[in-house]
Amino acid sequence: NYCTNRMKNSMSWLQIGVVALCFLLNFNDGIDVLLVSFTGAEIMKEWALTNAELGYIFSMGLLGMTLGCFFIAPLGDRVGRRLIFLISLLCISTGMISVYFSDTYTFLLACRFLTGLGIGGILPNLATLAAEFANEKSRDFSVGIVQGGWPLGAILTGFVVAWVFPLLGWRATFLIASAFSFALLLLVYFFLPESPGFVS
Repeated sequence: NYCTNRMKNSMSWLQIGVVALCFLLNFNDGIDVLLVSFTGAEIMKEWALTNAELGYIFSMGLLGMTLGCFFIAPLGDRVGRRLIFLISLLCISTGMISVYFSDTYTFLLACRFLTGLGIGGILPNLATLAAEFANEKSRDFSVGIVQGGWPLGAILTGFVVAWVFPLLGWRATFLIASAFSFALLLLVYFFLPESPGFVS
């Protein structure tokens, strides 16, 4: 089983699956953080925003991330990381899809704050969960793989935006990103076991 496999040289499919899911969650964070940067010029143009107003959109996401790191992420040690992942993904998914329907600048700021709150809640727990599930031999490698998800998500977001934006507009990129986030929410709900550190 999982517990005995932690000390073996090979990882079980459960352990590999958890690390892979953590990678995808970090990949998703890279998408959500950078997407507003890639679409910022069009948002600014559509609503005739100033540079300062565009800066506030970026800042609200970072403010949400900061508060999520301080107040949501630490709860993983008390209520379990699985629950924190679900809450955080719900914030991210709701925030991203709400951008698609946003029609006021104030509402957009709130959407970015909510998305950042979820990112901040989930981000610090990813490496911890991967380390808890990986065996001794593969722990450092597993954590490194998870950390690589963020820049890869950011890089691929640029390519997707360059392809989708001319066809469907900037709002569609947020709709696609929210669909990916909702898919991860379902994967976590149905397949991610609770953190071994919390269960023990």
